[in-house]
Amino acid sequence: MAESIASQEIDWRDYHHTDEYASDDGASDFDITKETRVSTDETQVDEITDLMTEDDVAQFLREKGIPSNYCDKFRENFIDGKEFLSLTKDEVKALVPPIGLVKKIIRLIPSLKCQPQDQASAAPESVTKPSPPTSMSSNSNPSTPGSTSGTLRSACRSTRSEDVASLSIPDIWRPEVMQCLKNKYLTDSARNEMVRCLVNLLFSVSHKPTRLQCDEMARKLILKYPFVKDELGNGYQSWSDKMVERIRNVIKRDRKKGVQTESVTPTVKRPKKQTVLLGRYPVAVSVENSVEIAEDSESLEQHIKAMKDEMSKQRPRDSLLAPLMKSTYRNRRNFILYETVAVTTIAEKYPALSRPAMIEQEMGLILNNAGLKAHFMHQWTVAYVPAIVEYARNSKKKCLCALVNELPCDEEDDLLMQLTALKVLAVILGKGNQPLCYIYQEHGVSENIERACSKTPIRNQPRIAAFVGDSLTEYFVVCEQKVFCKAPNFKLALFITFSCYFCFNLEYPEAAKWVFLFFQDFILEQPDHTKKCATYLSVTSDIKHKLLLR
Repeated sequence: MAESIASQEIDWRDYHHTDEYASDDGASDFDITKETRVSTDETQVDEITDLMTEDDVAQFLREKGIPSNYCDKFRENFIDGKEFLSLTKDEVKALVPPIGLVKKIIRLIPSLKCQPQDQASAAPESVTKPSPPTSMSSNSNPSTPGSTSGTLRSACRSTRSEDVASLSIPDIWRPEVMQCLKNKYLTDSARNEMVRCLVNLLFSVSHKPTRLQCDEMARKLILKYPFVKDELGNGYQSWSDKMVERIRNVIKRDRKKGVQTESVTPTVKRPKKQTVLLGRYPVAVSVENSVEIAEDSESLEQHIKAMKDEMSKQRPRDSLLAPLMKSTYRNRRNFILYETVAVTTIAEKYPALSRPAMIEQEMGLILNNAGLKAHFMHQWTVAYVPAIVEYARNSKKKCLCALVNELPCDEEDDLLMQLTALKVLAVILGKGNQPLCYIYQEHGVSENIERACSKTPIRNQPRIAAFVGDSLTEYFVVCEQKVFCKAPNFKLALFITFSCYFCFNLEYPEAAKWVFLFFQDFILEQPDHTKKCATYLSVTSDIKHKLLLR
């Protein structure tokens, strides 16, 4: 018995990670490591214990044959091993509607097992033999590092390669990457974009991806696209090194900001302020909605089919699309937050998102505010546009004075006032050359819409494309070099453009980042609580002072 305990302790020491990427001073900044040896007799957990985390419970259920979308419900509701063992039948039914899965999960909870009371005593004596008494010298406490804890570590670690094996290299990339793949020549920016997407995939299965997982993803990449193979070595080493470097930078940055990188989903449990700028994503939404539980796959397919049928009509009815969008909301949010997909892919699956009314409803569901559009437009046109223009008139900067000198003194031209205010924000808060083009671009009315969108040199963030004529201006919201939807006026186009970053969980463009944060902090009144630069604090303070004086 003493020898077995000693061997368990040795195994437990073997389970410790070796930090490959320790900082220069010897301190371990993060936990991106090579896989260590896993004992063959400890690769699977037979039952739930109260030591398990939420991820361990979800993985355990997945190994028992429960579909992944239902396993994720337990993690989303913060059900660890202790809470799992105390679940009731009604709580299980609320999490997992299908009756077959309910019975499966109930059989995994000892307190809910439907066994006869005297089953153990009714068994023949010849079959059930009493176990020998355990001596006091052999410590069988399950909390020792060599027993249950080691088993849990082994089980969690042994599934990492399986998780990566379930991932596949995306078929759809951003347009600039797709063009490079078509030409079989990768630019530096395309390579970095591919590395970013692959790292996001790794974060979806592990909150601390390992070197072996990066190697596996790099191997899959060169098998799918052989022309990206390295000329020397094993062919994928440079890709793996790039992914490891990206993971290291992401984890170090998030830890510096105090962000817990437990999953790729930018969600966090916050009791009061539920919308924040978290990590590398523009928003982190943790909102309780009226749609408590996601739909099953059959019901979801029926609703999506009904939505596509309605959108195929010449005049789709928003009154019919609204309940369909609301019933599929939870599945749609999980799809957007957990999957690395393009905006066009999301719009193809949920085509009603291209309707302005549905974008308004989606924002209301995300931020739990049904009157969000009216509030946004009132804050922008009535409160902040005059204050921004007044700030520019009193400024000593020649570029700002030149913008407002063209305005009429009576301020009756509402559209010109809004455009001037947006240009002022782009000048004082934007970065680089022409930051306004990341938000608003003007084209001639004679230009072809699709061609004008595809020729734009900037990246694929949502923006307003205005086709200006002598007597009429048409406004379109453009995303990923395609027309997303048409807006009847400028302020609605501005609302839809800003809402796309929330609805599709997109990253703000670096050149116009502070402009969009101004809209989030003051127009939408959803502060992100991140550290602001001195210029941003000074400008917003002056604008708010002008607002109070009015």
